[in-house]
Amino acid sequence: MIRRAKSSDAASVYEIYYHPDVEPFMHFDWMPLPAFKKLWKRLMKEKEMWVVEETGKVLAYGGYLREVGKCRHVVNISAFAVRPCLHRKGLGSRLMRFFLARARRQGIKRVQLRAEADNRKAHWFYRKFGFKREGRLRKHCKQKTGYVDVIQLARLL
Repeated sequence: MIRRAKSSDAASVYEIYYHPDVEPFMHFDWMPLPAFKKLWKRLMKEKEMWVVEETGKVLAYGGYLREVGKCRHVVNISAFAVRPCLHRKGLGSRLMRFFLARARRQGIKRVQLRAEADNRKAHWFYRKFGFKREGRLRKHCKQKTGYVDVIQLARLL
């Protein structure tokens, strides 16, 4: 089931967000759970946050933010992740199809996102959904190993 995220999802999302295979590609450095819970509440106010849940457990999540003004036809997808033990099981695809269908219903013409240049799994996944590379932001994101480039990707609907 895909549903709107709730405050009570914070601990489950935290497990995914700070998993060693996921965390290098996420936006925020490690923080203790109480701080993450505050951040999660803020993110739910700023963006549409969604989770994939089965048998009461959060398996994947993602955020969706619509631009405003003359760019209100654009949506940004962010913080998109699946529990690593469930990669390649279709959960991320289900969530992405949900986001794209929702965007179409809202009259969105462009869906965009960014992914670190070294996140090969993400690039493969997004290309599968028709996202095209539009540019490279040099040394845009700091990882533990240093600054890395970020690739801007977009898909027109």
